[in-house]
Amino acid sequence: RVRLGDMVCIEVEQDQKAGLVTFPFAVTWSPAEIVSIYRAHSNKTECLELREKLQNGDQHLNDVDDNSFDDVMVEVRWFYRKHEIPGAGGKSSKSSQNSEELEELFETDQIDSCPAECLLSPIKLYEASRPEESLPSVVSGMPCIYYHCRRYWSIHRKSFIPSGLLSNRIERGRMHSKYKAALSKLASTSSNNGNKLLEGYSWKEGFQSAIQKLSLAEAAADVQVHGMELRCRERERRHIGSFLRKAIRGLEQPLSNTQDDDSVDEGPMNTKSSIFICGPPGTGKTASVRSIINELQEEQASGKLPEFNFIALNGMEMRSPFDSYVKFWEALSGTMKERLSAGAAAAKLEDFFGDGEKDNSDEDRSKKPITVLMLDEIDYLVTKKQTILYNFFDWPLRATSARLIVIGISNT
Repeated sequence: RVRLGDMVCIEVEQDQKAGLVTFPFAVTWSPAEIVSIYRAHSNKTECLELREKLQNGDQHLNDVDDNSFDDVMVEVRWFYRKHEIPGAGGKSSKSSQNSEELEELFETDQIDSCPAECLLSPIKLYEASRPEESLPSVVSGMPCIYYHCRRYWSIHRKSFIPSGLLSNRIERGRMHSKYKAALSKLASTSSNNGNKLLEGYSWKEGFQSAIQKLSLAEAAADVQVHGMELRCRERERRHIGSFLRKAIRGLEQPLSNTQDDDSVDEGPMNTKSSIFICGPPGTGKTASVRSIINELQEEQASGKLPEFNFIALNGMEMRSPFDSYVKFWEALSGTMKERLSAGAAAAKLEDFFGDGEKDNSDEDRSKKPITVLMLDEIDYLVTKKQTILYNFFDWPLRATSARLIVIGISNT
């Protein structure tokens, strides 16, 4: 039985990832974490009907034939070996089971989807490279492979970042999931990959975990993943939430909007698609937006809002302001993660949102999901000619083939 958060071996094609191994299987595989398990439905109506039956406790849901599980998919987060990371180390010719120390594995932020039939066998992770307990080579009749994992490699930043304790691994994986709003409602169901092994961690590790929980970045992420409540920001949250709900629905809003709710204001109306939020660092700007997005994603899942995709970019993470084009298009391309040059990415974005695509009928436009883009730390995207900020806030006004909503956040 496979549960959310389990570490497993995934069968992959030879050309999908470089440096793959086959031992102890006859096919190439790669380690991954199961982030979510879902079924592909033919339409949204069928999905909502199934959700209603589950909520009502329909007893006939278990009476399904075997063929109905052919469309079960798993969302996985890849884990890398040393030879897959530049400068981390060479490829080992021996299996980790044949050495005294466990082979090191690295967490990543790379998410993909694959059929459930690609799952091969379980993997177990330890923080110590030499665990004191015995490690059986076979678990439940399947070969079990062991690794130790203490570091996190970001494929987007191309660098190592702090990862925290292994016991928080499942929560870190859910931060990158497309279904983070639904996963936030679930309790951790991992198969003892972390908690029992980490009960006696040192005070240094406990201190490190506490520091990470107090950091602004972790707090903003927790708001979205866990739905934490933000105190003393109720008025701002109502204002931002009202704007985003109307923008996603395509409703007109007052040109001078000072309302805190969805009430109708008198005066000139217009369809607005961008909002600018500014304030001193640490006052809850990013955390407020993320908490609202979490609520909107729940409303979308229940059918109260049209489908939309949320993408977050941070100017501080860009080596150059023009990298924002690259990161935005990479996120828009989905699981393909198409990485282009800044100029090519800007041209693709112009075709996607601007006047490049001639197909601008309302029917075709409504079929594409709405994109909600959060531009955090936009001070770092300022250039001499201001072309980057101009394009990002101009695309929502000229969008013909796909709708774009931009949330700009700045400290000044």
